Amino acid sequence: MDVFCALTLRWNYVPAPNELEQYTNLIHEKYDAHCLAVYDAAVQRNIYWHKRDVLTLFPEGAKIALYGAGAQGEHIFHVLFDSGRLFIVKWVDRNYADLRSYNGMEICSPDSLKDTVFDYVLVTAMRTGVILEIYDNLRTLGIPFAKIRFLEE
Repeated sequence: MDVFCALTLRWNYVPAPNELEQYTNLIHEKYDAHCLAVYDAAVQRNIYWHKRDVLTLFPEGAKIALYGAGAQGEHIFHVLFDSGRLFIVKWVDRNYADLRSYNGMEICSPDSLKDTVFDYVLVTAMRTGVILEIYDNLRTLGIPFAKIRFLEE
């Protein structure tokens, strides 16, 4: 049961829905109903906190460009899209050619941000090295610091 105590802490990110389903199935197979209930409560609490934190980064109606289309980017896409209070106007990733699209939204080259009207770019990466690389790329594209947002500010 000690492993489940860690679930009561705030998570750095919430896994994508398909990952959460895999974890739920694994816990259901290996643990009793009480452990599953603890897990479910932790997931719901962290989804709530994460959505609240992400949404407070932007004023209502803001036009957002997402940078990063990995598992964290997919999760953030759903948070922003499902909120109904922000507009995702572009989604970019350096591996755009391999990714193409997600949920009907095209994933484009980061260079395409030069021709896009947006209020903010949200960097969805969590690893410091990747974040710094993306930041350098955005600055090279001429995007001002005031328009760049990070998940951990």
